[in-house]
Amino acid sequence: MKNSGILRRAMAFLLDIAGLGLILLPGILTWNIFHLFRHYHHHYFRHFDPVLILPVLIVLAYFIASEGIMGYTPGKYIMKLRVVNDKGEKLTMKQSVIRNVLRLVDGLPFLNMVGIIALLVTKGKQRIGDAAAMTFVIKID
Repeated sequence: MKNSGILRRAMAFLLDIAGLGLILLPGILTWNIFHLFRHYHHHYFRHFDPVLILPVLIVLAYFIASEGIMGYTPGKYIMKLRVVNDKGEKLTMKQSVIRNVLRLVDGLPFLNMVGIIALLVTKGKQRIGDAAAMTFVIKID
């Protein structure tokens, strides 16, 4: 079982985010334009709009469902990666939830710095989410 390096994982992530962006961008732009015309005054920027959390939930659901059901996302599939448990078997849905919810921690403080540092210093090349879920991202041939 050969653990994947940071560059291949980063490329898979960027492919996934690009695909999600194409799907989510029209909705986000439409919502923002609608909101801008509806609330065009100086108080607009003081209020948090709960709808803005929806794209985050959609992205989390995408990663959780893809990896929990198939063991990989489309980006990982293209980059020939798979997420497995510590025995090299398909991860469970619970493991997928744990590793992907902790993406929020791995993403701190910006540009996934915590996750990148964890990948570089851990023996198994694991993000914090991987370590907590006991999962590994491996390269498949």
